[in-house]
Amino acid sequence: MKIYCIKLDAMPFCPEVLAIQKLVNGHFARQISGSCSLETACQMLTGKHSSQLEEHGMGHTLWQERVADLSKSVGPVDTWPEEGTPKWDWIEGSLPLILHKEGYKCVAVNPFVLSGPLGYVRYPFYQHLVIPEGHLDEHHAYIQKIQTDQSDMLYMINYGIGHVAVDTSSSYEDMKDKLRESCEHILKILKYWNFSEPNTLFWIYSDHGPWRWPILGSYPDTCNFITWAVMKDNTDEPVAPLSKVISAQDFFHIVLSKFGLSPVIINTEKRIYITEDGRHHSDAKKSTTAMACIFEENVFTYLMYNELEDKFLQRTLEYSDETKDFSVHSESTTEINADLLAALKQHFGWMKK
Repeated sequence: MKIYCIKLDAMPFCPEVLAIQKLVNGHFARQISGSCSLETACQMLTGKHSSQLEEHGMGHTLWQERVADLSKSVGPVDTWPEEGTPKWDWIEGSLPLILHKEGYKCVAVNPFVLSGPLGYVRYPFYQHLVIPEGHLDEHHAYIQKIQTDQSDMLYMINYGIGHVAVDTSSSYEDMKDKLRESCEHILKILKYWNFSEPNTLFWIYSDHGPWRWPILGSYPDTCNFITWAVMKDNTDEPVAPLSKVISAQDFFHIVLSKFGLSPVIINTEKRIYITEDGRHHSDAKKSTTAMACIFEENVFTYLMYNELEDKFLQRTLEYSDETKDFSVHSESTTEINADLLAALKQHFGWMKK
């Protein structure tokens, strides 16, 4: 079995995302993620949020010192060494290590990457979102190559076009226009893939939303942590998301369920989703915002606690089955949901209250 974990970096939910679902012909769900690449990668590869691994979470940039975020490999292709995966061996029970024991090779792919000053990753389309045809042809050939290979593999593929769109935008309207344009590029690239390849599991997703316009602050906006995912299971015993809302952590459990190593997450009406966030301008090395969420009868309620402000924020959203999107229903800072508060206290020992 091959596993394709395809990230559309910083691509928030928009109507164009439903065109991706149609192209893939997969199951769509809104996904509770981290508000930055590391937190989401951590949850997908360990089944845990970062405060379950580090006493105070991993913040926004701790990965630069402690762990390599696989979806941000430093070159176009990064093949892991066969004798282990040292980038993740500090996390006992992480998905890369488990799969390695099952005979899998793991590859991180960051297409269209060019070398930049001081070693920074740069894209040939950085300023104008125009990918040179030569780079597209090269990537198309690479996709054909790996899809004809029958080896057991985990591919972590990062398409950074959405991230670049946000990074180079000059205003909110400019960002919206660039994200719409980047969606068109992504659809063109995704058409290179054969999403019906036998004995495969596809997970196409966004890890977080835009962090600019406005600048992401103490309480992340819903577009930052309520992202989306499209799943396509072409194995003999396919599984599918069991709810309109899932967690990034479900990827870990669904993959392991294919090996009989973990039960598939059952989304009950009372399931509480946990995630967290840390900002570079607040504290680069630890989380400062804890979040608990619940989804019942198309009503989504989330409770946030910010350590720096030592305050709670609670919001209720309504989900539309037609648009697959949320709208703000109400906001309250006084009537705290008791179940969500208890979940925050259970998962985040660093909370002051």
